Amino acid sequence: IPHVEPEKTSLLTALLLRIARMHFLEKQVATSGHARKVSDIVNFIHAMAINEIMVRTLSVQQVADHFRMNAIYINRIFKQQTGTTIGHQILGERLKHARYLLSTGLSIKETARFCGFRDSRYFARQFRLETGISPSHYLKSFI
Repeated sequence: IPHVEPEKTSLLTALLLRIARMHFLEKQVATSGHARKVSDIVNFIHAMAINEIMVRTLSVQQVADHFRMNAIYINRIFKQQTGTTIGHQILGERLKHARYLLSTGLSIKETARFCGFRDSRYFARQFRLETGISPSHYLKSFI
């Protein structure tokens, strides 16, 4: 700062450093709070996935409502912490349930329906993307 006395410059620098530290600490606290919230969300989705009916119908909006948060906001903090969306987390739980159902010998069409997929072709595409093999190949490995 060109026309300011040196002691005022050092006071100003110290004040700016203190503000920066406070901002950093606030951000750390917010991030750790988000990490806890994300952990709670993952546990909630997993708990709902155990319930066969809930795994079919669970949505991002229902998760947001459960945590009394805006769906867009909760999805944003979830993605910042995990690198994936709540919708993809729910899809993963549905597909995990689908692998179990297929292993019991249930048909692909019935498995898709039980896991909340209205279209068995869409289910097959998502299953293949997630597992690397088609549901029919997966099913054959258990017969």
